[in-house]
Amino acid sequence: MVHPQTQPDAHPAPGAAAQAPRRRRGMTLIELCAAAAALTAVMAGVVWASNALRVGQAERQTRQTLAILRQALVRYHNAHHSWPQGPASAVLATFVGDPKLKLILADVLIGADPAGRLFVRDGFGQAIHYVGPGTGASAQAQEESWQQPDFVSAGPDGLLGDVTANHSGRSDNIYGSDTETSGQ
Repeated sequence: MVHPQTQPDAHPAPGAAAQAPRRRRGMTLIELCAAAAALTAVMAGVVWASNALRVGQAERQTRQTLAILRQALVRYHNAHHSWPQGPASAVLATFVGDPKLKLILADVLIGADPAGRLFVRDGFGQAIHYVGPGTGASAQAQEESWQQPDFVSAGPDGLLGDVTANHSGRSDNIYGSDTETSGQ
């Protein structure tokens, strides 16, 4: 026979069930908010990093295109002892019409609008501009390298700043002359 005191109670005492450990299923509201904040921070970092990579790649592509255009511009000047005149479309047409310059431009994608005007886009998708000789500058100022004719990209913001001023640090414009190295 089983002693009555060692026998398990058929009915637990009131409050005894509350003492038994409960299994938690799910997360508390604070844990959910902390997890959401952590995921948001990680996603913000990923978006920022991918945007920085995209802008960096577009700027590298723009500088490469401007370097090629600048090389063609300098070779044109060396061959003709003058700078090309007119808007970017006319200068590009002149370059494409010259077999030697056309070879230099082989890696540059030159497009044409419905009116047949030629254009080149930078890495940001904006048209590259040509600032011809004498654009807002005196003859003496043109002798300085920053006043010589040049190809200009509006840069990441797409807004073309003052191209007639000394361009060191004035806007985010990217100039073909900025791509030159001492070896050219």
